[in-house]
Amino acid sequence: MRFTGYTGAMFSCSLAMNLALGLALWASQVRHSSAAIRRAATQSPLAPAVSLERAAGKLILLEAEDACSSLKNGNYRTAMARLQDLGFPTETVQDIVVGSINRRYSPRLLALRQRQWKFWEPLQRRKRDDGDSDFQRDLQARDLEAERNGLVQNLFGFSWASWQTTLTGRPDVSDKFTAAFSPATRPQAREVLAQFDEREREVIARVGGTLGLPERDELLRLHRQKIESLKQFASPQEIEEYEMRVSPAADDLRQVALVGFNPSEEEFRLIFRIRQEGERSLDSGAVPELSPGAPSAWQAHTGVEAQLEAALGESRYSDYRRCQDYTFRGLVELTDAFDVPTAAAVEVHTLREQVLQQTRTLQQSAAMNEQERTASLQRLRASAEKSVRLLLGEAAYGRYTQLQIGDWMARLDQP
Repeated sequence: MRFTGYTGAMFSCSLAMNLALGLALWASQVRHSSAAIRRAATQSPLAPAVSLERAAGKLILLEAEDACSSLKNGNYRTAMARLQDLGFPTETVQDIVVGSINRRYSPRLLALRQRQWKFWEPLQRRKRDDGDSDFQRDLQARDLEAERNGLVQNLFGFSWASWQTTLTGRPDVSDKFTAAFSPATRPQAREVLAQFDEREREVIARVGGTLGLPERDELLRLHRQKIESLKQFASPQEIEEYEMRVSPAADDLRQVALVGFNPSEEEFRLIFRIRQEGERSLDSGAVPELSPGAPSAWQAHTGVEAQLEAALGESRYSDYRRCQDYTFRGLVELTDAFDVPTAAAVEVHTLREQVLQQTRTLQQSAAMNEQERTASLQRLRASAEKSVRLLLGEAAYGRYTQLQIGDWMARLDQP
């Protein structure tokens, strides 16, 4: 997490002192009833000539200097007490103290994270040692951030992230990961997620960001360990809500399996639960064999599909099944890219299925000779190309014919 220079500059000690000088102008309104101010005004050697307001200003200046000294020395509770005595609003005290804490940590964080950009080096020349060094420096920076955040939490009872969100108006990036947890369990969840985030980053850094099957398996194992750690204090409902947001299974639904399906929240939850239960049954080996030697994975798949069909209904299950075809997902991405309605992708996909079936029928027909069959296939291809062009529009159609998902038309009249 990086902090803007604006906050540190805004809440420096010198600003607090300047602010204190300004406060002297209206000190009689802030502290007029204070016995301490009255004593300062009447007992001072200058009492006959010095107004109550000037005495109050002197006292405020001394207290402000003391507060700044406490901030500089890291005596934050003393500084907070001084600022509160000066009549500063609670929010202002928080901003001044947290800003001072940030100035204390920022130089070290910047030193760890500021790196020279070697713009002249090709990416493939990046050395393993450089990546390891960057990773270790980032670990040190994260430790410093944890120390700073803990200090703010102990002083004020709120997290650094929540204070920064209030100050900047920008949501904390981790909110979407912790929104599934109640306020009571959220601090523990943050701690667990931070620990596993570090381990996951280490796996990714070890291979320079290029993940193979071993790394993917390792990340999956880490995710399962993370879930077990969260289960120590989170409710089953919180765990499910978390997994619906960030689990590999949920990512697969959002990025692959439901592209073009446009599920409602209720449908997403339903599909996630059924598929998740199927995965758990497969992992535990609890899926019974329907026949000797039948693969349990296929049985689990069959059971999941039957549940999905029953839960979604015939029409929506048909939509879901269509989305499992990569050629349809490619069509959806194409229509999105060219701002063509998704309905066109559905029509092109349906047309493709019909034309391919007609092609198979023509190729298997014994009533035609080869010349007649070729002529029929050519007419079918021309008709299909015309229909697809009209459905997609000229630009999207041109791109479609360049992609693997669109090469079926070119192969229609080929032997």
